[in-house]
Amino acid sequence: MALFDESEEFFQIEYGKIVHLPISEVEGTSVGNDVLIKNLALHIKKTNKNFLPVIVKEIRQNYYESCLNTPVLEAARLANLDFIWCIIVDNDMLQQIEIESGKVIRIPLLAASENDIIDVLEYVKKDERYSRLSKLDSQKIAKAIIKKREENKLHNLDFLTKERCGFGKKAVSIFKEYFPIE
Repeated sequence: MALFDESEEFFQIEYGKIVHLPISEVEGTSVGNDVLIKNLALHIKKTNKNFLPVIVKEIRQNYYESCLNTPVLEAARLANLDFIWCIIVDNDMLQQIEIESGKVIRIPLLAASENDIIDVLEYVKKDERYSRLSKLDSQKIAKAIIKKREENKLHNLDFLTKERCGFGKKAVSIFKEYFPIE
C-alpha cells in the first residue's frame, strides 16, 4: 500500500468549511476600486489575516479560483499574506451564496405569484446595466406568464417576444437567469 492513497479522506475537499489556503494557490483578480483594496490591505496587514473568507471553487487539485469576496484576496496579496481564509464551494453552494448575499434573484416561475413576477421585473428594470429594459410592461408580462402556466405550456420565456410587451430576445436571455422554469 502506498504511503498516501488519493482515495483516502485525507485528500477529500471539505465543501462549505473555512480553510486556510496558500494564497499562491488561489487565482482571481478583483474589479473592485483600488482605493477600497488598498484600504482593505492596510487593515488586513494589521491583523495579518482576513476575517471575511474568500469564496473559491477548485479548478484543479490544490488550485482554486475566487468567486466572491475577491477584493479581500487582492488586499491579502497587497498585504503580503502567505495564507488566506477561504470557503471551498461547488456550483450549487455558489448559487445559494449568490442568492443569500443578494447578488442574484431567482424566482421559480412555476410557483411564483403574479406580484412576485412583477416585483422581479421592476427590480431588474431599475438596474442600470439593463436600462434598455425600462419600457417593459411588467404587468402584461406577468399576466402572460401566469396564463401560459395555467395552460401548462410554460416551457421557456421565448413566447413573450410575441406578446407585444417590449420583451425581445435580449430580454429572454437576461430574464432566464432570474426566472428558472422549475
